[in-house]
Amino acid sequence: MRLNFFARHSLRTRVTLSTMTIFLVSLWSLSLFASRELEHDMQEALAPQQYSVASLLADRVDQTLADHLRRLELVAANISPDLLADAPALHAYLAARLILRDRFDGGVVALNDQGLGIAELPRGIGRVGRSQLDLHSVTVALQENRASVGQPFASALSKTPTLDMSAPVRNASGQVVGVVTGMTGLQGLSESSFLSVVTNSHYGKSGGYLLIDPTQRLVITASDPRHIMEKLPEKGVNPALDRFIDGLEGSACMINPFGEQLLACAKRMPMSHWIVAVMLPTDEAFAPIHAMRQRMLWAAIVLTLLAGGLTWRGLHKQLAPVFDAIAAVSQRHYDDPSLPPLPAHAPGEIGQLFVAFNTLLAESTRQRQALLRSQTMLTRTEAIAHIGSWEWQVTGDTVTWSDELFRIFQLDPASAAPAFANQRDLFEPADFQRLSAAVTAAMRDGTPYELELCTVCKDGTRRIGLARGQAVWGPDKTVTHLVGSLQDITERKQAEEQIRLLAYFDTLTNLPNRRMLADRLNQTLLNNKRNRHFGAVLFLDLDNFKPLNDSHGHALGDLLLIEVAQRLKAHVREIDTVARIGGDEFVVLLSELSTDQAASIAQAQVVAEKIRLSLAETYLLQTHQPGTGSEIVTHQCTASVGVAVFGPDASDQASILKLADTAMYQAKEAGRNRVTLGMPA
Repeated sequence: MRLNFFARHSLRTRVTLSTMTIFLVSLWSLSLFASRELEHDMQEALAPQQYSVASLLADRVDQTLADHLRRLELVAANISPDLLADAPALHAYLAARLILRDRFDGGVVALNDQGLGIAELPRGIGRVGRSQLDLHSVTVALQENRASVGQPFASALSKTPTLDMSAPVRNASGQVVGVVTGMTGLQGLSESSFLSVVTNSHYGKSGGYLLIDPTQRLVITASDPRHIMEKLPEKGVNPALDRFIDGLEGSACMINPFGEQLLACAKRMPMSHWIVAVMLPTDEAFAPIHAMRQRMLWAAIVLTLLAGGLTWRGLHKQLAPVFDAIAAVSQRHYDDPSLPPLPAHAPGEIGQLFVAFNTLLAESTRQRQALLRSQTMLTRTEAIAHIGSWEWQVTGDTVTWSDELFRIFQLDPASAAPAFANQRDLFEPADFQRLSAAVTAAMRDGTPYELELCTVCKDGTRRIGLARGQAVWGPDKTVTHLVGSLQDITERKQAEEQIRLLAYFDTLTNLPNRRMLADRLNQTLLNNKRNRHFGAVLFLDLDNFKPLNDSHGHALGDLLLIEVAQRLKAHVREIDTVARIGGDEFVVLLSELSTDQAASIAQAQVVAEKIRLSLAETYLLQTHQPGTGSEIVTHQCTASVGVAVFGPDASDQASILKLADTAMYQAKEAGRNRVTLGMPA
């Protein structure tokens, strides 16, 4: 047996691969757990830092926004109603205000109390004469008499996202008579813009900032121009974003609309209630952890290979006795009952395994030898008893015969046993039908059977077989197979027939003896009583039989008796009975004579006379003497016949036989060689 490490079912291969798998899974699981924990710890560490940055940026933007709004308020406070009514003077006034030139890159416009543009800075931007009531800050200034920051909008003049803020112009009584509005573009902001701190700054290598209007769910401006004026998803789409918009301040992981995973932190601005968000992609935030995870993966692979190699070497050393034992056992023939035990020199559990194996081997050898002895005895017993066994697996129609069953049918034991359907030629047709019916009943309801069948051997001879069979049930209550036997009982049946002949027939003449005569006479009496017929008994005794025995011996006398039996049978019907009841005494039973007594007597006398005449004819008896050849002996022999006729109501056999016997003696006394009719007293 060749033991290959790379064989799929090799013990070393399976244990080594299992160890490597467990080691790799364990290390990788530890790596994942450690990286997740480190990511959580790093997120916890980055959260305060992000929040500090967001807070500083929110304060700076809020202060700058407040400063811009104050400048608008100062300009608006110095505009009187008269100046508001003088457009050229108002243009000059706005142009002279240096505090406005570098603060509002989208321009400044003065409005009347109807929200209509009066003057603008710089001139020619196109807002004079146009209504600005669609601006949120203008509406607040006119209606609520206060300065405010508006909402981002897409400017129709500059075609860019723009943010407005407005301050009311009041008269001496404090009533709003106009508005001063400043515009700031949200794209391409200059360094002097108050929002440049957001657009021109980055957080880390790939992170940035967002300025969000929560009421509109709108990005006001961002470090990434792609996000400026970006409409955020509706509520419910991004739960983390919803928490920020609802007022949560702090850090959380979220997915942006571009599918990027971010580590985000939000801070709300007190004055405008805008949100400053700091965004950092997790790929950058957790880059050290990802690099460490890659290193741990390579380390896990290297350590796994190292552990696998060490495991294989250890198994090779520890299991060497096992593989040596396997190789040694594989080279032996298991049919050899003298299989030697394995050497139990291995240490530890392997040695204990070898000891247990040797114990099982010894017990198996003992049982095998006992089984062989039992099989030998069973084979001999089957041969002695002429019993052949068989088994029929119903599923697959597989039949198994014992050797003795092959011998009974004179078939080759080396050939396969024929299927049940092919066994038709092994039995007489009628007997095979009986056997098929019995097998069907056994398979249907488990009825065992025992039948005497006439079998047909290969050479055409007929034998008598006793067939037995029964069904074996499976766990599902169905017949799985049938088992049975066939015993050749031909000799036994012949012996039984011989015993029957000895009991009821004369061994010399093969005629019924006294016991058979009594049985036949009893049947005749019963039939006569039913049919109202008469019957008759003829009692015969040879007249000169003894001189033949004395002069020529019993052998010649036996030949004479055989010849007498043949002549008697030649003159009676098949329904009549010829019996030898002893010595030279014979009885002829005539059945079913006439229903009339006189006619029956006449019939009996005619038969008796024919018999007397036949027995009186000369006998030619051929003898065989050693050294002299054959010899013909001529003998003349007569018989005295007594006849007893009995009616339908007769029932006493002894009386009938006695009457015939008495009539026979009367015939002898009257001179022999005659027929005498017995008359009841």
